[in-house]
Amino acid sequence: MVSSMNTSSVKAGPQSVTWKYAKTGELHYVKNQVIITKKQLKGMKYLAAHLYLDDTIEVTTSSNWQNPTEKGLKWQEEISVNK
Repeated sequence: MVSSMNTSSVKAGPQSVTWKYAKTGELHYVKNQVIITKKQLKGMKYLAAHLYLDDTIEVTTSSNWQNPTEKGLKWQEEISVNK
């Protein structure tokens, strides 16, 4: 699991998300539509983008440090089994 922190402001609405794979520099584009609502952001301190191997992401917000998502735990288990 890789985690990093960024303190940039977040705007509500549809999001365009890309990232580079650190080992190869390969550029990835998110396959699912990501929309962040004002309701998700209201009163929250943290926003996490959970990136998955199938080029999808989940965005979660919280007042405290983020917990893993159900999808993330499944991916983590699958990766551990296939090692």
